[in-house]
Amino acid sequence: MEIRTEFELLKAGIHVHDLNKRFDKLDKAQSFILKRYHTVLSTVKDIKEHNEDIKSQIQQIEKNINNLGKDDDNLLVKLDELEQYAWGATSK
Repeated sequence: MEIRTEFELLKAGIHVHDLNKRFDKLDKAQSFILKRYHTVLSTVKDIKEHNEDIKSQIQQIEKNINNLGKDDDNLLVKLDELEQYAWGATSK
């Protein structure tokens, strides 16, 4: 009876050792995945910030283009006024 009990304990010890190895592997895998997750999360955050910067720059460019259009319209009006003035001055 003692030998059988001793054998069962030894057998259980082997299983515990195998389980510990598996737990160590799982722990290492979890650590690896966690590091990759944090890397991806940081990259996504950087990309979102970059996108916001680009959106802001695009909005500023659109405003500048609209202002240029207004300036162009104002310039055309001024040129038209100048042309009318010039015609008026030469016809007198």
